[in-house]
Amino acid sequence: MAIKLETFRNREFQKSFAKVLHKFYHQSCPDICPLVKKTGQLYEEIRNTVDPVYVTEFIIAFLGPVTKHINNITQGIWKNIRNEII
Repeated sequence: MAIKLETFRNREFQKSFAKVLHKFYHQSCPDICPLVKKTGQLYEEIRNTVDPVYVTEFIIAFLGPVTKHINNITQGIWKNIRNEII
């Protein structure tokens, strides 16, 4: 996805996007926590993070109207995550 710099710099856009991210941080979605079985019953296992697919899909839907799809990405932002057990 690519967004025009003038759109990204728009204060109203920034406020709106910041509100969405703030809401993601403080609200939880029902039925997204994994279920664990304890004492024969299923309980939601509360964790610090939500499945990233929910956030990714919503952000793509939110940004969709003001972005365009890029097929050949030669440069961009990439983040590699590695889990280590200590």
